[in-house]
Amino acid sequence: MDEFQVLLDNTDDIASESSGLINHLANQARAMGIHLLLASQSLDSVSGRGLQQATLSQFGIRIALKCSTADSRLIFRSTNTAAAAIKRAGEAIYNAQEGAVEGNRPFQVAWLDDATQAKLLGIMRRVRMSPQPGRFRTPIVFEGQGLGDLAKNPIIRGFLGEAPRHSGPLCASMGEPINLEADVSMAFGRRLGCNLLVVGQDKKNGMSLVLSSVLTLAAQCGGDHDSFHFIQLTEAETPHTDALQAVVSLLRRQREVGLPPNTMVTGRKRIADTVKVVADLVRARCQVEAKGGSPIWPSAFFVIAGAQRAKDLAPTRGAYGMLSEDDPETKKPRRDFIEVLRSGPEVRVFTIAWFDSVKSVENVLGDPGLAEFDERVALQLPATDSRRLMDTEAGAELGFYRALYYSGESGAYKKLRPYVLPDAKLLERIRVAFDGEASQ
Repeated sequence: MDEFQVLLDNTDDIASESSGLINHLANQARAMGIHLLLASQSLDSVSGRGLQQATLSQFGIRIALKCSTADSRLIFRSTNTAAAAIKRAGEAIYNAQEGAVEGNRPFQVAWLDDATQAKLLGIMRRVRMSPQPGRFRTPIVFEGQGLGDLAKNPIIRGFLGEAPRHSGPLCASMGEPINLEADVSMAFGRRLGCNLLVVGQDKKNGMSLVLSSVLTLAAQCGGDHDSFHFIQLTEAETPHTDALQAVVSLLRRQREVGLPPNTMVTGRKRIADTVKVVADLVRARCQVEAKGGSPIWPSAFFVIAGAQRAKDLAPTRGAYGMLSEDDPETKKPRRDFIEVLRSGPEVRVFTIAWFDSVKSVENVLGDPGLAEFDERVALQLPATDSRRLMDTEAGAELGFYRALYYSGESGAYKKLRPYVLPDAKLLERIRVAFDGEASQ
């Protein structure tokens, strides 16, 4: 862990919890085969606060570059100030005797240019780490200042033949976790409210949350009638819209070869037509089940990108501009849309919608529509909007590389790093994998 002192340089709950965890790992983790390698520019800011001397004594190997006398004493021992006397750039002291003076071993740090570093890191990533012959484990690397990499997602890697194939329930992956857990995903199943709502003004990250969900779902779908229905309402000729068009083109092409076969995309002028197609599908399935049928329905996904522009789906306004769901003049697209949200999940027709703000969500969905989205993801939001959408103000604390997922089914919150928008190289690899499955 590089610059670990950042976790300890305050007196808040995070610093307190972090110091306890580091102390616990330093004292007991070795017995479980877990070893700590901590790096910091200085120990002076955390000395006596989070990093106790008893914890430091658990670090048998210590390395110091040139530093202050105070830091040298903290890193090694109170009688060992050798690191403060270093003169030459790149010189360091290696000590494997818990900081005792007699353990000092001066050496020169090796210089690695960028190309050499990249080559060596590549070798490290390919090192066989699994005790089972022929099996490899991918190292978990947390990079806080950046977006996640969809190419490393377990579902995508399994689909591409780089890892075991996903065999669990149908789920959509949205990003990498902030902790050492599995990628953050939403499981789709036949339950009320099983629709996914994405809210955030960052267009690239908002679209990425949608497209990563779509691609990971497509990698699991395979039946003759699994389908994706898109309403694309984002600005033309922008990176996020180009990415959407590339994904739609990929899925449309698979229609010709059968994986997944049914993909349609429309703009604002045909919102009513698209919603009617999806609503008719829901009604037809509900009628079959009402007559006692219980077929295993293929999955269908209704995806709306830039849903704040879907004014045809918004409720009418009555007197004084108040939203009215009971108005007899309520447009049929609106009624169809609400029916899809309410009844769709129980017959495996699911909705994924991305809005730019909570105000847009309220304008288009209203309370009845919002209530049908049990699963929600928010990018950075004002505190009041975060509380309205997620029942917590945590959305106001999110940075550029963060999102917050709330599952209404479990009541759990998870922070994540959204994946970067899929590029042409990854989409081509997925296309080849689709073609390979279709030829089997």
